[in-house]
Amino acid sequence: MAREVAMADGGDERKATVEGAGDGRDKKDAGQGSTPQTPQTPQQVLAELQAQRPLVERAVVTREVRVMARAVRAMLALRRRLTSGVVQAFVRANVHGEADAHSTLLALLAQVDTDVDMDVGASADSAAAAEPTAAASSAGASSSSGTAGVGSVVRATSLPEVEMFAYLMALVLLIDRRATALACECAWAAVRRLQQVNRRTLDLLGARIYFYFSLAHERTNALASIRSTLLALSQTATLRHDEIGQEMLLNLLLRNYLAYNLYDQADKLRSKALRPDTHSNQQLCRHLYYVGRIQAVQLEYSGAKDCLQQAARKAPAAALGFRIECTRWHVLVRLLLGEIPERHSSWRPACAPPCGPSSSSPMRCVWATCTSSRPRPRGTRLCLRRGTCTT
Repeated sequence: MAREVAMADGGDERKATVEGAGDGRDKKDAGQGSTPQTPQTPQQVLAELQAQRPLVERAVVTREVRVMARAVRAMLALRRRLTSGVVQAFVRANVHGEADAHSTLLALLAQVDTDVDMDVGASADSAAAAEPTAAASSAGASSSSGTAGVGSVVRATSLPEVEMFAYLMALVLLIDRRATALACECAWAAVRRLQQVNRRTLDLLGARIYFYFSLAHERTNALASIRSTLLALSQTATLRHDEIGQEMLLNLLLRNYLAYNLYDQADKLRSKALRPDTHSNQQLCRHLYYVGRIQAVQLEYSGAKDCLQQAARKAPAAALGFRIECTRWHVLVRLLLGEIPERHSSWRPACAPPCGPSSSSPMRCVWATCTSSRPRPRGTRLCLRRGTCTT
């Protein structure tokens, strides 16, 4: 089930993410230059992360979600270069020392092995101030956001948004390092902190934390243990008019029920929950996919066909794993309706390898009489999954 929602919103499934598509465009643009781009050092990665703090503060002042989304996207673009030392240095420099997040994050990150040796100990006392020359490497991104003081001294702050940004960064690192136990502990700490504050500027960061909160427990096969927590968080988000959180938590609850084949409970939740206006195309695709699966199991094939078809069409081009899953279920529903899917509309070259005989598909080989105009031996059959004829 981990392949079913490999899309950009969580950034958790690295095989098909919008950030991955963005990296590909960046590499293409970088290849047009005269000199190849050199790998960034930990100090440069830290400087780029420090440059995102003015965006977070600007989002708090202006209450604009798009500014916070830009800071989150910039952080996720650096996830492959994040190390424990880099995140610890960011926490020391930006999170207030008296905050619980400061000690909690440092204790969790200290248990993660670092791949790159960064001299954090030498700068531990002065981590609260970033070097102006280091921040100058990302001055272009900061100047475009209209923020001032890029070259000034960066001091720790007590803003809850900065704390949640640090929590999100630590969660991404722990999940990428397969430290699921530490990720669960970090996620619980972040959720408890989110329940203590009610600020609309935290909606986007909170939705991302909820996603990784569910993903960390899914990796440990403990989704059932957080179902009551997700329901309570969904109720709180509704009372707070947190539409971004409602949208995310509804999909997480549907995924939680479907993971244990609780289709009746999922259908009751879908019919009674008030779904807010769409804020994310990725969340809309996930919702349509889950609804299509529920309706397919409940023999509502016409509605399931429409939902799965819309989910496959609206999915990002880079979300290959998600599109394959939608295509499989869509073809299955069409077969149950008595239709034979067209080969050119269902089986693209990118989908051919996962649709092989060894694939874990919701359907096995389905055979039908070959209707090809070319002469075939008697008894020839057509494999609807692979689009090939055999006798």
